[in-house]
Amino acid sequence: MSFSGCGTLPNGRGWGEDATLFPDGERVKKAAVNALKDPDTWVPAAGAGVFSIGDWDKRVSEWAYEKTPVFGSEENAQKASDYLLMATAAGAVGSSLFTPSGDDPGRWALWKLKGLSVGGAAFWATSQTTAGLKSATGRERPNGLSDKSFPSAHSAHAFSFTKLSLRNLESLPLSRRERLYLGVGLRTTAALTAWARVESHMHYPRDILAGAALASFITGFIHDAFLGLDEKRSVELAVAPGEHGLFYLLRFKF
Repeated sequence: MSFSGCGTLPNGRGWGEDATLFPDGERVKKAAVNALKDPDTWVPAAGAGVFSIGDWDKRVSEWAYEKTPVFGSEENAQKASDYLLMATAAGAVGSSLFTPSGDDPGRWALWKLKGLSVGGAAFWATSQTTAGLKSATGRERPNGLSDKSFPSAHSAHAFSFTKLSLRNLESLPLSRRERLYLGVGLRTTAALTAWARVESHMHYPRDILAGAALASFITGFIHDAFLGLDEKRSVELAVAPGEHGLFYLLRFKF
């Protein structure tokens, strides 16, 4: 496995070179559809829906707080959520710097600035939407300290950074296996960041799942619409009748 911030993408362009404030309508439409079809969006969204049924949300929250199965204590979980969040941020910035943006120092700096600006806009939009929903919903935290429980900002921020990192991996000269392993590591870090908020009694499971879904959609959409990269990835969801009912087929293409 090798990383390099020099060179160019397979199409001869540099990462960040084609970032734009005014993407065409077709690109915007495609970005929105891809963001909705992305499993990183609809899987946690579906999970949040499941936890809305009955009292599962509160029961799992109380169990996690009492047992702290992953972090061992409320204090450890609180600290871990902050440290892990910083790790996801470092991953997003670091992977952006390693993407190929040419060999000329001046152009490299300009294109990195443009690309990082798109990532920053995606994170900002995620953060502002999360804050707005917190104020609009007014859900009390499990520990009763405030009414800013839904959705989880830590979860939204972690998954926003992670989505940016995952997109950056697609521009790096990596094998499919390397992307798979790195992707698992990135998602695991984000998931642990979010789960730590449940064990620290700051959020319910539905809060962190909603934050993850929201971040994946907004960040993926803004990245794909405004960065101007050639997108070779696609995720297709098909529903077809089977002998015992309906079956679902997911097809990934890279």
